[in-house]
Amino acid sequence: MRALLLIALALPLLSFAQQGPYAPAAEQTGSTAIKNNSYTIIDWAETCTVVRGYQDIADTALGLATVGSQSAGEGASDGSVVSLGDGGIATIVFNQPIQNTIGADIAIFENSFSDTFLELAHVEISSDGVNYFRFPSVSLTDTVIQVSSFGDIDPTNIYNLAGKYRATFGTPFDFQELDSTAGLNIDSISYVRIIDVVGSIDSAYATYDSQGNKINDPWPTAFASSGFDLDAVAALGDVTGVSEFQAPYFEFQIWPNPVTDVLFVSNEISAITIYDISGNLLKKVTLLNYSVSVSELNSGIYFIELISDTERTTKRFVKL
Repeated sequence: MRALLLIALALPLLSFAQQGPYAPAAEQTGSTAIKNNSYTIIDWAETCTVVRGYQDIADTALGLATVGSQSAGEGASDGSVVSLGDGGIATIVFNQPIQNTIGADIAIFENSFSDTFLELAHVEISSDGVNYFRFPSVSLTDTVIQVSSFGDIDPTNIYNLAGKYRATFGTPFDFQELDSTAGLNIDSISYVRIIDVVGSIDSAYATYDSQGNKINDPWPTAFASSGFDLDAVAALGDVTGVSEFQAPYFEFQIWPNPVTDVLFVSNEISAITIYDISGNLLKKVTLLNYSVSVSELNSGIYFIELISDTERTTKRFVKL
């Protein structure tokens, strides 16, 4: 009985010891997760090209990962994914270059079904599509025992690896971390590369973080949806000092983006016009109640011109 009591008392301590120094799971205090309908999202990836990895790099006879098509990594986060397989690579291109702003500049979405079943990936960015530079990353997950195929990882032990958060929540990356990198212009990033982490602790297959630690994540995942499952990549705008609840009072803002039915605009706007990507005028209205219905639009990318008494500006939005 005494032994059982000691074990019971030790369990909370063991759980606490597994916690790391980094941000916790989505919707917990201190989390950096970006919701896929956040007003901070200003654009989505235009194209996605994938080089698949094996379902199990230690058993190549199983073949490559097969779930999803490349197009699943394009556009807004919608739950459709392309599986990269062990060491697979997705190259993402934005139509408009992303500028470095205060705070995170991109967010990458995966489809984890929980806060702890995390399939991870390295992230690299490029200004020219030729020279890529990797974000520094840290994995503090214990490497004594392999995380099993459906095992758990504490997100507080993970930093700067895509896949840290569950489905519909993106992992943010800040271009400023790569400032002064020769060959990289952090004020003009059009290319993002996502490279699946082979989560094996076997040195023959292991991948490593920036500190030389083996990255231990669920492995092997010897099935068609092996490896990192890419949902979407978002570009983020500079909304420093403005909370999501303050968005209606931020000048020249639109939300949510992407949108399904109704697009809200800031209270300084008096009229709007909406165009398709070819520049064709689709809608022109005098703004009432600070919102406009876009339910009649087909899914795609559009431009909205916001007009006030003294200014006008154009923003891009995604209709789901």
